Formats: sequence, structure tokens, C-alpha cells
Amino acid sequence: MYKSLQACRGIAALMVVCYHACGMISMARYFGASWPGNPFAFGGWVGVHFFFVLSGFIMVWIHGRDFGRPQRLGPYLAKRTLRIYPTYWAVFAIVTCAALAVPALRQILPADMWTLIKALLLVPLDPTVVGGTGAPVLTVAWSLQFEVTFYAFIALAIVSPAASLLVALLWAANFTRCLTNVCSFPLSFAADPRILLFALGGLTAWLCRVSASKRKAGRSATVRGLRWLQIERGALALGVSIFLAAVVWQMFGKAVPHGGDMLIAMHGTASALVIFGVVTTEDRGTAYGGAAAWQLLGGASYALYLLHYPLISLVVKSMVWLGLRGVSGALVTSVVAISSAVLASVLFHIRIERPMLHTLGSLRSPSLGTAGNPRT
Repeated sequence: MYKSLQACRGIAALMVVCYHACGMISMARYFGASWPGNPFAFGGWVGVHFFFVLSGFIMVWIHGRDFGRPQRLGPYLAKRTLRIYPTYWAVFAIVTCAALAVPALRQILPADMWTLIKALLLVPLDPTVVGGTGAPVLTVAWSLQFEVTFYAFIALAIVSPAASLLVALLWAANFTRCLTNVCSFPLSFAADPRILLFALGGLTAWLCRVSASKRKAGRSATVRGLRWLQIERGALALGVSIFLAAVVWQMFGKAVPHGGDMLIAMHGTASALVIFGVVTTEDRGTAYGGAAAWQLLGGASYALYLLHYPLISLVVKSMVWLGLRGVSGALVTSVVAISSAVLASVLFHIRIERPMLHTLGSLRSPSLGTAGNPRT
């Protein structure tokens, strides 16, 4: 895993945390502060959209050479299963036990066993029926449903590229149909434009490989090498600029929907450019965010993403119960909530997630690879 991408992963998770913390604190039933309100209103979607593009990049970067090689399906499924499910199940169990212990929290639990099973397997669920997001217990798990769906598509490409192409064409037809017609679940899930972010990440992985080949050719052709270096640096600068433009537009524009198609396009394009820029720059020997603290935050990003919302909710409710009020109370609570979420997630990553993945990974045949690596 590139150090730059690991740092970016940590930053993206932290942006989601700040978004949810400030958003919850600004609710009328808690602090209702008009200031600072939610200064990270842009951050939640930026972080999630970056993760989608990054996932597409990683899948194609790591497994792209496995397409059309069915014998690689077993190692792929083992690695992806170990990457996403054990940590998710551990956090799911913790939050479920807390909900069972506190009657006021029991409304987050699934209404029936079948819904619980599908939630545990991250099968897409109708958000109009389940939890408002389609994810009971862990609200943020709706994004993991897209992740698992993309994993399934990559698995199909490994077994049969022709079959995956057919599925892509069917998806495109459904997407086009839902642009002009009201689609109900599950067709609406399949027509979500955020699925395109995974494809954008895959395209970025391909461009990075092209860049690597150009770099080798540049060794014997200095002019071409320097020209390609300018392209790489320009991509990073352009990506950051588009991110900033999206932030300004969302903060000061008129009624810009947080998950609107234009913002998805801007965030996706910016994410792809940033990933391309930092990867190609690191290939040349310069890594951004290589400090140990950033690498640790990046390693703990998945745990942070899963744990932060219930932890923030607990801190905010506790602070209100303790009597904190007004803007000063909101500021103190935001600092405590964000710090607590980060600290608890890092400890969970070090003490539980990392040892658990290492143990589970060691149980697998060495020939299947290093699925226990929590960073890939």
C-alpha cells in the first residue's frame, strides 16, 4: 500500500468523523448551535466518494492481472472477505450489545432475523424500509453495501471478463432507464451514480500503470520523462483545486444537495486526480503523509469509519446530560467527540483489529497471499 494513499485514507475518514460530529452537535435536540453549526458539511461526502474511487483503484491495481484467471478466484474472495467482514462483525456485535443493554437504543436493531442476516452479509437493503440508509445498527454501513457489490463484480471479471462486460452493459441500460423513469429498489440501488466512482478508480489504476511505463521510457528520453512528470504534478494540483472548488460551491452555493450528481462528479474527478498524482509522485520517490501518525490513522481508518458514529452519539448525549449548553458547550463537545472517536478507533485497531486479522490471516494457506494485511 502506498504511504501517500494510506495517509489520504486517514484524512478521508477524519473528514467523515468531523462531518457527523458537527452535524449531530448542531441538531436542535442537542446544542442547536447556529455557530459553528457544521463547518464540515462538505466533508462527509468528500470522504465517502474518495473511498469509493480509492477502492476501485485498489481492486484493479491489485487484482487487475487476475481478470480471466478463474484459479485466482479463491485467493481473491479470501482476501476481500477478511478485509471487510471480521472488523465489521466485531463492531456490529459491540453496538448490538450496547443497544440491547440500553432500551432507548433498541430501535436501531433489525426488526427480524432475515434482515439481521442480510445486514451481517452487507446485502443491499431498501433505505426506505430499513434504517433510513438501508443499514441497521451501523448507519454508515450503507457504503459497504456498494463496496461488496463492487467486490462481486471484480470476482465475476476474474471468472469471466465477457460475463462482467455483459453485466456492465446491463447496468448501463438500467442506469439510462432510471434517468428518465422512477425506479424502485433494487433497480434504484443499481442505478446509483456513485457506482461510477469505482470505475473511475479502476481507470486511475490503469493510468498509473501507463505512467510507470512512460517513466521507464523517459529514462532514455529525458524530454518525454520531464513532460510526463509535469503531467503527474499537474494532476495532483488540479485535483486539490477541484476539491476546493467543490467545497466553496457547497458551502456558499444555493441549495446544493450533498450527494448531488454534480458534486459526485467533482469529488470523483478530484479523487482520481489526487490518487494519480500521489501514486506517481511516490513512484518517483516522494511520499506525502509518510509520518507514523498519518500511517497509523490510515491503518485505523476502517475501524474509525465504523465506530465513530455510535461513539459520537454517546459523547454528545453525555455532554448534554452533564449540562453543557450554547456555543461554548458545542465547541467543547465537538473536540471531545472527535478526539474520543479517533483515540478509541486507533486503540481498537491496535488491540483488536490488527491482531484479529493477523490471526485469521495466519490460518489460511500461505499460497493464498497476505489477506491479513489490514491496509490492502
